[in-house]
Amino acid sequence: MSDLPLCEEALLSATPSATGEHAVVRVDHVTVPCSDLDVAEAFYVGVLGGRVSMRISAAMLIRLGWSSRDVVANHGVHLRVVLGAGPTIDLFEYPAGTPTDAAPMHPHIAFHVEPASFGWWVQHLTDHAVPIAGPTRPGPPGQGSFYFNDPFGNHLEILTMGIDSSALPVGVPDRSGLDHTWIAARPA
Repeated sequence: MSDLPLCEEALLSATPSATGEHAVVRVDHVTVPCSDLDVAEAFYVGVLGGRVSMRISAAMLIRLGWSSRDVVANHGVHLRVVLGAGPTIDLFEYPAGTPTDAAPMHPHIAFHVEPASFGWWVQHLTDHAVPIAGPTRPGPPGQGSFYFNDPFGNHLEILTMGIDSSALPVGVPDRSGLDHTWIAARPA
């Protein structure tokens, strides 16, 4: 007898998400550190067949409100590449390629949520004792974003577009304090 029907039954009987109406819409982007943006572009575009959808320069970030110091400290200059239908891959240049633990920025996975759910997610994670960094506005007006780690130290981001982000600080927050020990409630 095949395991497939049992797997399908398990999937169909799975408990609905606790996030309900505030569900994550999609994976928005994944960041990948690299030591040379030209080589990264040659690989992701030339070899894998992606396309550059945006070049984020220091000048662009400064126009969006970043300070020169933050652009350098947060390795903000990057390429946005799309493979197929997405999500996007944001290639960030780090001199050594992979950043050290002292610079907990990349790689990370960003989840897109609807604007009306953004504040709910801040509260939801706080209610579950998950430390967050932000929210801030790392990109254009209307964008909101905050960062957190999963229980294993993987870097995650929740972001949205279309909110009034005028009161949010511009740039990325300090993410050095996001590691935590999380005790999940076990099913009875």
